[in-house]
Amino acid sequence: MPQMQYSIFTIFKILPLFTSTGIHIGALIEKKSPEAKILDYAVEYVNSRDDLLPNHYIMVRYPETDDVHSNLVYEALHMVEEGISVIISNSGADDILVLQRLLAPKGITQIAPAESADKISMRKFLVQLNTPDRIMNEAICNTLRAFNWTRVAVLVAEGAMSEHIQDLWNSCMSHGVTISTLQKHKEPVIAEFVDAKEQLRIIKKTNNRIIVLFTNMAYIPIIMRDAFDLNLLEKGYAWVVVDASSQLSEVYENGIPPGIPPYLKGLLVLRPLLENGNLLRFFSAEWQSRKIPPVAMASMYSDAVLLFSYALHEMMVDKEVSPSEAKFMFRDFAETTNSMIDDVYSYEMLNQKASVNILGEEVWEHGEDLFRYMMKQRFNGVSKEIRFTEDNTVEDQRFGLFNIADGRTVLDYFDYEHVGMSKIGYWAPTEGLVIYPRSNIQWIKDMEAAPSDRPKTLEGNTFRIVTIESPPFVMVDRTLSGNAQYKGFLPDMLKKLQSKLHFDYELYEVADNSWGAIKNGTGEWGGLIGDVILGRAHFALADLAVTSARDEVVRYSQTYFRSGMSLCMAVEDSQKEMFYWLSPLGRNVWAAVFLFGIICAASMSSYSKLSPFGYYGRHYHYRSIDEGATNGSGGLDSKEEKNRFSFKNCVWFIVSSFFQQGPDNGSPTCISGRIVAVSWWVFCLLIIMMYTANLTANLTVSNMKKPIDSLESLLSQREYTYGSVAGTSYENIFKGSKLKLYEKIAANMIWLGSSGEAFNRTIDEKFVFIWDSPQIDYNQARYDCKFTRVGAEFGYSQYALAFPKSNDSMDHVVELIDKEILALLEVSELKKSFEEWLGSSSSVCSGDMSIHNKEALDTRDLKGVFVVMLGLLSCSFAAFICEIVFAAFLDYRAQKNMTMVEAMKVRWMKTMSTMNYNDAGILLAAAGVNEGGVCEEKKGEVERGNGNHSNGNHDNKEEDELLASTFIRRLRALRNTEKHEGELIT
Repeated sequence: MPQMQYSIFTIFKILPLFTSTGIHIGALIEKKSPEAKILDYAVEYVNSRDDLLPNHYIMVRYPETDDVHSNLVYEALHMVEEGISVIISNSGADDILVLQRLLAPKGITQIAPAESADKISMRKFLVQLNTPDRIMNEAICNTLRAFNWTRVAVLVAEGAMSEHIQDLWNSCMSHGVTISTLQKHKEPVIAEFVDAKEQLRIIKKTNNRIIVLFTNMAYIPIIMRDAFDLNLLEKGYAWVVVDASSQLSEVYENGIPPGIPPYLKGLLVLRPLLENGNLLRFFSAEWQSRKIPPVAMASMYSDAVLLFSYALHEMMVDKEVSPSEAKFMFRDFAETTNSMIDDVYSYEMLNQKASVNILGEEVWEHGEDLFRYMMKQRFNGVSKEIRFTEDNTVEDQRFGLFNIADGRTVLDYFDYEHVGMSKIGYWAPTEGLVIYPRSNIQWIKDMEAAPSDRPKTLEGNTFRIVTIESPPFVMVDRTLSGNAQYKGFLPDMLKKLQSKLHFDYELYEVADNSWGAIKNGTGEWGGLIGDVILGRAHFALADLAVTSARDEVVRYSQTYFRSGMSLCMAVEDSQKEMFYWLSPLGRNVWAAVFLFGIICAASMSSYSKLSPFGYYGRHYHYRSIDEGATNGSGGLDSKEEKNRFSFKNCVWFIVSSFFQQGPDNGSPTCISGRIVAVSWWVFCLLIIMMYTANLTANLTVSNMKKPIDSLESLLSQREYTYGSVAGTSYENIFKGSKLKLYEKIAANMIWLGSSGEAFNRTIDEKFVFIWDSPQIDYNQARYDCKFTRVGAEFGYSQYALAFPKSNDSMDHVVELIDKEILALLEVSELKKSFEEWLGSSSSVCSGDMSIHNKEALDTRDLKGVFVVMLGLLSCSFAAFICEIVFAAFLDYRAQKNMTMVEAMKVRWMKTMSTMNYNDAGILLAAAGVNEGGVCEEKKGEVERGNGNHSNGNHDNKEEDELLASTFIRRLRALRNTEKHEGELIT
């Protein structure tokens, strides 16, 4: 039915020219362009409707020249001269503003179907049908945020498209999205000549995985093909193509292909929704039948004609405006000069709000009414439902989100099949991004989920890294080449980072062998810092100290090491004294050893005599005094046996034990004596161990004459010179410090060219080298232990990697490297690695590499040993008391009629009696105890039968009998219990 209708219309389309009145639309569009054909058909559609402008017809006036842009104002004036009611323009925002300032004073409305710039919004006599850029910015940022993308790169075309990028930047910042890099490519007239390779390379270096392409659709195939060649369409990447005037078919270079090129698969396209109008299918069918090429914003050009037609129809009906009044004509065009036309542009440059009148004072009386009627319109057109808000912008500002993928069909207003783009959702100001539930997004390289904007690795990146030889941090093996020649703590750390982040790297040495300092008189940085600043290296890998001066020009990573400065001095062998071998122990310690030896000898001798179980004591307590007891027959009472544990023999026991030769007079038999012996052996063991260790340390690392052990002592002497290496952080520390001590030190410091030169000078001269402590420790072995550290560390510094300052392309690199360094620090991996590199070399120079005063061990150092000795001696005395008590207990158990107290008294008397061997014999003989256990004197009296005790010869009869009976009981008990002791007392 529609085809028949238009066939009839086509046959009779000239008829209205003779029966109706013509109304003209000025179109600043090339007459032979596809846009002109779109407008022509829209006009034909309006003229075919009887209910719309009956008895009137609309005609389109086109410029006579093909170069519309260069002759914009002249062409507009020609149209006004011939009489027009409205102007439709597809020019850029600046040209539209020029026309608006020219036409608005005359009351002529201009319709901009495609332009989205904010600066043409909300202006009188200017209708903007497309969605403004500020709304598009919201759509872009909300869409990015919906996929959890907060870090993106933007590639934009120069010119009109890049003008509102700052607004996009600000809008994204308010949504938590950061544009980490912004690149602009040029806009050639011929799309095939577009070249964005350099911009794409920069984006690749920034490690951005989410890329927003804000350009004309005609440029997309070439740009995406270049991106494909640069591996920017690999797994983990996502591309969002944005254009307020996009048309899908323009992404294909040779019409609609049967399949999707590999460099277009997986793209997301965000553009205004222009496929929702009720007339879309009706119009698109006619466009296809007329073979009109795809046109960006084609539906908006059609809606521009419909908007004018509906508004004019209502105005003519309501205001009873005649056709002759429905247009504005300017008859004095010849009076317009070139200078007047130039004023239009000059006013635009000087004041964007200004207007200029070069068409005289005449104003179209119905012009304002027509604009007002346009703003009141509400109809469902070709693109969408057209209605305006109070600020004269289109109310329907939705964007569609499309995905280019295999096997998809497009649902746009051309309705081409197998195009490969499908609508997966939409964005609306009030709803945000809405993804359809059944949408299956095909990402680049068929990723299952949306890629992350912050990849967890640096795969595909190759870094050029500058370093400097500085053992043990970095060491160079000149026999090798490439990265293999670099060894040490930092190359190991770099390999650990590489294994985690999967990047490639190339190490090279800095040319001037300097860490980095400002060159004298030039203000330029040299060394590692200079290479990083000048871009020769992506970052610096070295024992690079963090300083405030460097922090102003480079960016530091997470610190990986903390180190301090030390004083380095040559080791000088001092002449040994005659009794140097006594130096490990102090005089008071030697005195204590002698004193404890005497105490132990005396204790051992006493316990042997006094204890009932001692070598002498057990015989003194239990022997019999008879005639053969002292006959010198060589028994227990021989002289040799008597002196076995005499005091002098105990002294010999102590001395022989001290020298680990062993005693030749046996060992104590009583427990108390044995405890004394054990205590002395323990004491000897500890003393000998400490003596040996301290003597070994003194002999291994020779004592040096140390007049210097701190900066203060260094400053107070005149014998030694001192200095450090130029171009290092130490130079900045001393020269820039406000501390008086550092200022005084810096005034006399000698700045050398390298650490090797400084170490040699330390060995050969009286020179103190102020340098990094770990490096001093490491280099000791390399220089045959000829120098060492002196005093305590000072001036601690933090070491870190150095990256370029304010380089967005390295932000993600620094972030990932910082994270991995922190992880290595948390598990002490770096500490372990550093100790391995330091220990493998520094262990050659044994001893404490930071030399301390090798003082003799003092009694304060041996407090614990003396406490143990006193404890053991106390235990020996307690054991002696227990032995006395135990012997008394045996007496008590053997004689039932004796109390424990009596047994204790008897035992104590015998203990006291053993203090002198002869006194003990006399005492026992005086007791007159015979073999039968009877006192001889008492036995004689009984045999004589006198039984008379009244003569007073023995006043102490009862006491003697008690003493005799006591000895007899004890002797009988011992016969039963002490058979193993040998000859018993009879």
